[in-house]
Amino acid sequence: QDMLLSYYLDAVYVVQLSRFESFGIAVLEGVLCGCIPVVSAFTGCAELADQHPYGILVEPESPAFQLERLKTNDVLLDIISKTIRTYQTVY
Repeated sequence: QDMLLSYYLDAVYVVQLSRFESFGIAVLEGVLCGCIPVVSAFTGCAELADQHPYGILVEPESPAFQLERLKTNDVLLDIISKTIRTYQTVY
């Protein structure tokens, strides 16, 4: 469990792109550790991502394109890295 916690704390995003998931506990764990949720728009996690200030909903048919935009957007990553820990302490 300690190793899993260290992975979450080192990550920027927690990603779940399944086509069906009633609710993903891994996504919730990641958000509680300060990760930004990137989830399929068709799962129970979509509501969590929608309520998160930086949550990202993706279509499961084209996640690679949408994730590539995140990886190459330095401005967005800088904004996120400066504010995500504030969100974590609120929740």
